Amino acid sequence: RAQEGLVPGLERVMTATPTPVGKAATVAELIARSRYEVIPLAGAEEQVLEHVPRDVTLTVAVSPVKGLEHTFELAGALAAHGYPIVPHLSARLVVDRAHLAELIARLTEMGVQDVFVVAGDADQPAGAFEGAAALLEAMQEIGHPFEQIGITGYPESHPLIDDETTIAAILMAYREVGLI
Repeated sequence: RAQEGLVPGLERVMTATPTPVGKAATVAELIARSRYEVIPLAGAEEQVLEHVPRDVTLTVAVSPVKGLEHTFELAGALAAHGYPIVPHLSARLVVDRAHLAELIARLTEMGVQDVFVVAGDADQPAGAFEGAAALLEAMQEIGHPFEQIGITGYPESHPLIDDETTIAAILMAYREVGLI
């Protein structure tokens, strides 16, 4: 049975479909459900077209150096080739609510159904959003068409965030949605 709706009002934030008891997922099943992450570097589009089947879902990463525009350009190009895409939205690169609304509109025009929201690795926020939680709240208030919104987790720590901060953020999010 799928578990859905960890954050009310954000559509399906997470869907987890467990493997039935007594049945191990085969490697082929796992690969069929996997997603490929693409970094928006020169030649990425051509490499994907040459090596990746059109039915593979592609996540498109965002670089704090190159910014959201490169992510959106590659995501749009890959979507135009028929790939299901999941662009990353880096909260620390979104300037304000108007900018967020513009980004949501662009993603909607591309036919994007899923996004992956991260705080991002930019040293300083470009504007109003320090982290992913604030961006998710603004997305809920503005409204969005996304069927799924992925979020990050750091079970083996993050190079730029100390463990205490990560744990505090998780606990705060759980409290906000009534899980604790």
